[in-house]
Amino acid sequence: MTLYQDFDKILEKGYEEYFQHHDLKACVQWRDAWLLFLRIVDSEGITSIKEFDRRFHGYEMVFNWTQDYEQALANAGRRESNFFATRTAYCEEFLRRFESTSDPLVLQNMRRAVGESYFILGHRDKAESLFEGWLSQDPSWGWGWIGWADCWYFETVGTKEDLDKAVEILKKGLQSSDGRDREFVLERMRDVYLKLGLTKEAQMYEEMLRDFLAEKEMHKVVETSLPKLVNGPAVSHKIGRNDPCPCGSGKKYKKCCGK
Repeated sequence: MTLYQDFDKILEKGYEEYFQHHDLKACVQWRDAWLLFLRIVDSEGITSIKEFDRRFHGYEMVFNWTQDYEQALANAGRRESNFFATRTAYCEEFLRRFESTSDPLVLQNMRRAVGESYFILGHRDKAESLFEGWLSQDPSWGWGWIGWADCWYFETVGTKEDLDKAVEILKKGLQSSDGRDREFVLERMRDVYLKLGLTKEAQMYEEMLRDFLAEKEMHKVVETSLPKLVNGPAVSHKIGRNDPCPCGSGKKYKKCCGK
């Protein structure tokens, strides 16, 4: 049996547990799968997930599995906190090896997972420093601002000081954003203000959200009504399970229209 076959076998066992929502058991299997994956990568000089998937024809694409493993570790961490440490180490290793060759959305999700995990494990200064660094390089990363704010919104006891910190971060995000993911930042701002009991402020951001979505829809209508200057053959793009849903929800395709 080849290393690829061994890897595929462990991968499938993990998915059997994952699909039954046995995240802890799935993570135990996938920890071994990750170590074997790295062994194959190192022995064959593979430098990207895409390159590995070209050689591997097994139960699931590694492009999808690497993201499912991160999510399983997050779920398992809610029951046993040591899995958040595993999640941190896994995502950091992924970024170290594949940051220059991976899909931007995957990299953003991995970075957010690292920052969130450090925060949950009590290393708040480390988490703050990481988010500040990433967002200074990419200030338009709306989900990065949300991920940072969510550390204070969801991963604390929810004091007024915690929620005020979340508001402060989201305001910076709105000032820095060029429109990318802006609706989701506005939505989160509304939700935090509701949690604070500040209904007037929450209503203001709800109105801003409606106005932004209406303007976005108007631009979409204008763009689709413009005549195409160059007519080429229609190209069909296959949507991966972990790709962003084309409906614009911000969710992965498999958790939205791809259900």
